[in-house]
Amino acid sequence: MHPHILTPPAFLPMRFWFSTGFCALLLGLLGSCSTPSPRPEVVRVEVPAVVRDLDSDSLAPIAQAAYLETGTLNIEVRSDGTIHYQTVSTDRILFGKSETRPVLPSDNAEAPAIAVMDSLPAQNWDPETGLDVPVFDLAYWQRILDSVQASITPTDRRYGSVVNVLDEQDLFHYYDEFGTLRTVPLVFKPDAVRVKDTYRLDQVVAQSMPRVRQMVTEGDDPPLYALLNTGDESEGGYPFVFLDFGQQRAFFLRSMAEEQLQTEVLPMSTTIETAGHLTTSHVRVIVEQPVSALTRLFTLATRSTSNMLDPRGRLPIAQEPVPSVVDRPGMDLDKWEARLDEMTGQPAPKGHITTLIDGEEFFPRLIDSISGAKDSLRLRTYIFDNDDYAFTFAELLKRRSTDIDIRVMVDGLGTISAAAAQPEYQPPGTTAGGPVLEYLTSDSNVEVRMLANPWLTGDHTKSIIVDDRIAFVGGMNIGREYRYEWHDLMFELSGPVVDVLRKDFDKTWTRQRPLGDFLAMLKIVRPVNPETDDMYPVRVLTTSPKDTQILKAQIAAIRASQQRIYIQNAYFTSDAILYELVMARRRGVDVRVILPLRSDFGLIDRANAIAANKMIANGIRVFIYPKMSHVKGAIYDGWACLGSANFDALSLQVNQELNIATSHPPFVEDLMQRVFLADMENSVELTEPFPSQWHDFLTGLIADIL
Repeated sequence: MHPHILTPPAFLPMRFWFSTGFCALLLGLLGSCSTPSPRPEVVRVEVPAVVRDLDSDSLAPIAQAAYLETGTLNIEVRSDGTIHYQTVSTDRILFGKSETRPVLPSDNAEAPAIAVMDSLPAQNWDPETGLDVPVFDLAYWQRILDSVQASITPTDRRYGSVVNVLDEQDLFHYYDEFGTLRTVPLVFKPDAVRVKDTYRLDQVVAQSMPRVRQMVTEGDDPPLYALLNTGDESEGGYPFVFLDFGQQRAFFLRSMAEEQLQTEVLPMSTTIETAGHLTTSHVRVIVEQPVSALTRLFTLATRSTSNMLDPRGRLPIAQEPVPSVVDRPGMDLDKWEARLDEMTGQPAPKGHITTLIDGEEFFPRLIDSISGAKDSLRLRTYIFDNDDYAFTFAELLKRRSTDIDIRVMVDGLGTISAAAAQPEYQPPGTTAGGPVLEYLTSDSNVEVRMLANPWLTGDHTKSIIVDDRIAFVGGMNIGREYRYEWHDLMFELSGPVVDVLRKDFDKTWTRQRPLGDFLAMLKIVRPVNPETDDMYPVRVLTTSPKDTQILKAQIAAIRASQQRIYIQNAYFTSDAILYELVMARRRGVDVRVILPLRSDFGLIDRANAIAANKMIANGIRVFIYPKMSHVKGAIYDGWACLGSANFDALSLQVNQELNIATSHPPFVEDLMQRVFLADMENSVELTEPFPSQWHDFLTGLIADIL
């Protein structure tokens, strides 16, 4: 049975749609069969339309022979009726990334790898100098296609499985109503079929390589290597897969020159758009939100001045020895929650939280929820990017807007500035870029409101509400880096706490119109979510021009902590937080902070380094996560506070932010084990300070207002 290919929207590259068939074949590498298949002969065979056999007139490059010599794989290729030669240096086969993307020490050495092939002069082709590599044709893929797809697809037709293909796209595998096995991009999965399992390609590769080796073995001598033809003729595609059975690795060979992999720089029109947006922002808020705008201006001016003059920012390096960590019980959580009730003026609503770690867990769950929605979707995000993944996600919203009410709010400055930044990586052949919001609203019923940015402040909140019944909050925006590249957290919520989030969304939406401040005060949002016995208090904390709940609550938590404080944040510039952490460490509290090796802003990287130096000088343990972590969370004894807020002045005192918090022991323990302790294990503890730089004082002053 062949995979079903949908008609592609105009913005999707042919390579994207080729992969729905190609990846089904690619997954032949991953599955298991009851008996190994013999190596097929080079003959004309019946294959899916997306591939060709070796005797066809296709433009797809076909490997005819290959050999491996020290550090190099050389391949004889037939393409468009001509013979040429390709070479791949094993030094350039990178773990899980293309050679234009950074490789970090923590990358999984067992993950599939991508390598770019270079031309090899014909005079340098000499198979006698190396080890012969057996080459397998397309018939091999075809013979194992059905059994492989079946091995990863639930037999229950109500469910399907997702496979993340090389951090480039997600494919959904399911059986249709006729029992036919289908493969489509995840965003185009049938609305009634739910996601049951999610796989990374490396997970299945690692467990299936021994069986694959049996399948390609002739006689009693298993091969050390194998080269597979895939028939991929798309730009930047993967026409060959090289298997190294000794390393238990699969290497995907890309047929594009290195310089072609670079993304294009966006036009200067983005700068004009930013200036225009900031100008209109100040006009809009006078009409729509006069009270909020003036309050925010006053808050920004007074708090920025206060931060720069705060003596805690000149925290001295302690001269006396740092005391040992004291083994004692944590704070009384019942009393702590009662104190928070007083601070916020209301008790915490009940709810249930599920932690979703990284885009691998979050986005398939989100897309599954949106595709199954019956009535509505409310999406509020700081950035709706304009990369290939964001456009693919936008296509899902457009399609669903014919059936359900969809409202989207984005921060204007965040979304425009993200469009101006060059992507770290974008799959070759994709045609993203341009005004994603214009695309989102074109020929669809999606309503979009771009939030104003008076005084360069913004709305950093991330909240998504589906059918008024479930919600997602946390740190992730909509874009490729959040799905595939950055470490981050989102949380799925149910219960009465969703009503609080829905009220926050609806009031913010209402403010985006003339006299919005006043209309929002009149807005009534009635609760619809009942409380059940398995729910527990889940508090919603915000930062707004009139209240800094997130800052106040966390400073109070630091002061109340008796046992431990574990923090992970990508932007650590708050002198107030740093001062309180040092004081807590002086009380014998075990204080640990996880910072990323790099952030998405160079100035913050240096500010983090300055903060790290102060922390380790005062006995705080600092762990450097080996890549970009966008996680924003903390555990204070048994209380967890997580969400969108950074540890900087904008998040804690000025911008719109949204965190959730709870003292529910099973949730906090799960968060401790799966996130904080796991991330410390994967990090490097800082034992010596970062070298000082002459501009550190200036960096600190600037960071105080960021």
